[in-house]
Amino acid sequence: MTRFVLLALGSLLLLVVSCQHGTPVPATAVATGLPRPSTLTQLPVSTATLRLPASSTTTPHPTNTPPATSSPTTATAQATASPLLAFQPIQNRAIIDRAPLHIRALTDGKHKYKNAVWAPAGDWLAATPQDGPGLDLVASTSGQIIHVVTDTFVLDPVWDMASSPCSNGEQGATSLLVQQIIDRNDQLRRFRLCTMSFEPTPVIVSSQPLRAPALSSNIVVYGRDGQLMVQRGAASTAFQSGDVLATALSSGSQPWLAWTPLVDNLEAVSVVIAHPPDSQLRTVSNPGEGWWLPQWSRGGTRLALSNIDGRIGTVELASGRRYDLGPGESPVWSPNGQTIAFAGSSAGVDYTTRDIHLVDWQGHGPRFRLTHANPEQLFVSPSWSPDGKELAFVEIDSGKIFIAERP
Repeated sequence: MTRFVLLALGSLLLLVVSCQHGTPVPATAVATGLPRPSTLTQLPVSTATLRLPASSTTTPHPTNTPPATSSPTTATAQATASPLLAFQPIQNRAIIDRAPLHIRALTDGKHKYKNAVWAPAGDWLAATPQDGPGLDLVASTSGQIIHVVTDTFVLDPVWDMASSPCSNGEQGATSLLVQQIIDRNDQLRRFRLCTMSFEPTPVIVSSQPLRAPALSSNIVVYGRDGQLMVQRGAASTAFQSGDVLATALSSGSQPWLAWTPLVDNLEAVSVVIAHPPDSQLRTVSNPGEGWWLPQWSRGGTRLALSNIDGRIGTVELASGRRYDLGPGESPVWSPNGQTIAFAGSSAGVDYTTRDIHLVDWQGHGPRFRLTHANPEQLFVSPSWSPDGKELAFVEIDSGKIFIAERP
């Protein structure tokens, strides 16, 4: 328990302090020759979403030289005062044990992980170690481990839901965005997972601190100098957003961007949405409500949010309805957008145990508890398989990754 609390608090403090002092958070390094796998600007605090325009671009070939980019155009995101509906309270507080049809340990604990994120193709999970630098790929069936990053720290690996071609013309490559610190400069790189190899392709190189990178449909977004930089191929656009603490991109050819601005007091965090080309922002939560860390449903119609007081909630963008789902953290959407998987204690704020639960996205019906932690166990970091049939998660004490078949 103590190990998990210190690990979580340390990661959060590292992220917040480094952002406030303009120091890049230790992130990812790039590895080559891998084994063959099958200015703090205070704005109205909120999380925002922004519909990004579609664009026809070609995918750059792998190179060790960053691609030339055109000078970014700049747009100013104007906040609009759209009324917000109150969060509807949780409808059913019952917790029902629902054992998975099958559960297995994917790793043996020799490498201790703190999270595991399923790749869109379902064949790999990106996992970061509890102690020290690194980023590994773990095969979802065999548990084979490939060390992608070894010499720098990784906060959260970011997969792209869209495929892209490899240098040999092969289609269906999966992209993984990582951030690397080189000689005090930041570098975002995209790894492309092809059938026979990884292809490290530089996406962005900058001497400025980069924050909160996101990747979707071959669009890269990151925060820099009080702006949100949106890059698609060689074209880039800068939005005046203020410094950014977290971003999230929805999937699809015209994804939405949600972000949480950086503030001094975490109690002020909230969420906003912007619509190019006029870049009007739509507020999803207000300062003082404490909602942050947005996560998109597939298709970009809903958001799952975390609250600094240890609760989770959802927002339906079309209607503006908001749902408080009760105690929990790390909410993730099922592929069909109907269910939220999350980590949480059955006793609310009691941190002596932590289990993986499922709940309807509107809070209808009971919570289903998939795991049953003993006093020494903490199950965290749920991640859905692409078909929604399985969940991956990590047990902090052992560091093992588990795969559970959804009941």
